[in-house]
Amino acid sequence: MPLQQLIDDAMRQVTADKSLFDQHSEQSGKTEDKALAALFRISGALQTSLDIHLVIQAFYDGLIDMFGTSTLEYSHEDSKLKLAHGILGRHRCNYQLTLHGKTLGEVTISRRKRFTKAEILLLENLLCTLVNPLNNALLYQEALAAALRDPLTNLNNRRAMEATLVRETELAKRNRTLLSLITLDIDFFKKINDTYGHLTGDKVIVEVANALQNAVRSCDIVFRYGGEEFVVILSGTNTHGAHLLAERVRKTIEAQLIPHEDGDINISASLGVATFEHADDKHSLFSKADAALYQAKRMGRNRTEIYSDETTSANTAAPVESPKKGLTRNEIASKVGFAEATL
Repeated sequence: MPLQQLIDDAMRQVTADKSLFDQHSEQSGKTEDKALAALFRISGALQTSLDIHLVIQAFYDGLIDMFGTSTLEYSHEDSKLKLAHGILGRHRCNYQLTLHGKTLGEVTISRRKRFTKAEILLLENLLCTLVNPLNNALLYQEALAAALRDPLTNLNNRRAMEATLVRETELAKRNRTLLSLITLDIDFFKKINDTYGHLTGDKVIVEVANALQNAVRSCDIVFRYGGEEFVVILSGTNTHGAHLLAERVRKTIEAQLIPHEDGDINISASLGVATFEHADDKHSLFSKADAALYQAKRMGRNRTEIYSDETTSANTAAPVESPKKGLTRNEIASKVGFAEATL
């Protein structure tokens, strides 16, 4: 579903739910039932945000208002979300929330004192007011996540990379912690793409993305920067550790074989490594890693280079070797590397 449509759907539902709440508010002002009035107050509070954290917080505040000390735990497996408020109590009520067959997650409410039947009924009515706001928040979160994902590889995209790099460089500067960056470019990708077509080119990009994901650590963040370029952010990692990981990535990619009717394609990549220094910001750190990548290409490709003060001057002094125009498939094979090619 398109990003704008997801957002529009969420906003339409918020408007509809708010209208319903306004109707109920008039009725609740006429009744002496305090529980029902409280129910409508909570329902109104749940309509004020599309941020799932604020929606759950508003629901928890409602629990405190109606039941005193309570604990709320919420989890949603698909989005790997787990939120908790309060201290876990002995007596628990567990609910699986769904809407039109869609799973909205699991809610656990607990406290020290056992819930009465009347309180459980009230609690279940309260959960009914949570369903639509929760669905809206999940839709909105899906929309935000889609805006930060690359659709081909399912990696984080350039927009996500820029936001993450700002955060990580600020943390590294504030806390004086280690931070390194790896930039990666698939060697001779344009020639592969032009010779064997975009479908094969896409397959190469996906295989490189998979190789990257398999080679890095769980704490590292991988991004598709654009085209055949990738970036890895490594927090808490010095230059030596970043270089070791970059080499593992390079060797993993070098071992990949891309099936093709003319023979398996054996690809390679060039990588640049830079480590954050106190005077750096997101721009300078990325520029250093990019300069090291350019140096790797200048030195023959399929290698990893670490940024140094000499890197920029070396890159200025000598251009990157480019394959001549009109290469045959045999010539591309010698440059890129084909296994068992039948040309």
